[in-house]
Amino acid sequence: MGLVCKKHVGGQFVEVADSISANIAEGFGRYNKKDKIKF
Repeated sequence: MGLVCKKHVGGQFVEVADSISANIAEGFGRYNKKDKIKF
């Protein structure tokens, strides 16, 4: 793997980690039972 490819993959991991934590936070902010089940 080249350096550019490694940087791209590393950047994707950072984006995924941010997305996961944002989705979890959004799910915990829901008050409706149906919304909590969805998230």
